[in-house]
Formats: sequence, structure tokens, C-alpha cells
Amino acid sequence: MSGAIALRPSGNEQGGHYLLSLHTAKRILRNNWTELPMPNDVVEAVHKQARGITFTDKDGNIIIDDDDDTEGDKTEDEPKPCRSGRTQCE
Repeated sequence: MSGAIALRPSGNEQGGHYLLSLHTAKRILRNNWTELPMPNDVVEAVHKQARGITFTDKDGNIIIDDDDDTEGDKTEDEPKPCRSGRTQCE
């Protein structure tokens, strides 16, 4: 047994969920798990794994974070697009 973070339901009839394995950093599918509080070492492990993540869109194109906070001609009333192209980011 190893630690994992729940990502989303799988949509299968068995009620499975996709989880992120903290040991392998891979997505796994499980039907049963035990919910536990997240200790600091888990947070640190996730931060370590996140350093090497490459984000892609649904077609496999790499999403580049240009860190450009200037929005040009946009006004405050217009929604700002997310890096993935959606609006209303959190």
C-alpha cells in the first residue's frame, strides 16, 4: 500500500477513481481506498514531483507558461483566459 492523491472519478460502473501515486507519480485506477489527512511530507513529495511536470492540451501540445502578466488591451471587466484557454481560472 502506498500514498496517493485522488484526481477524479473514472466514470466506470464500479465507481473507480483515478489517483496520483506518490511513489511512482503515475495515474492509477482504484475502486477502494482509505481517506486520510494530508501530512506535510505528502505536500513536499507533490512539490518535488511537480518540478518535472510538462503540461499538455488534449492533443499533446505542450502548454508554455510565459509568465507574462501584461494583458495588453484587455480591461479589468473582460475575463482573463486560463493557460489552458478556459476562462474563470482560480
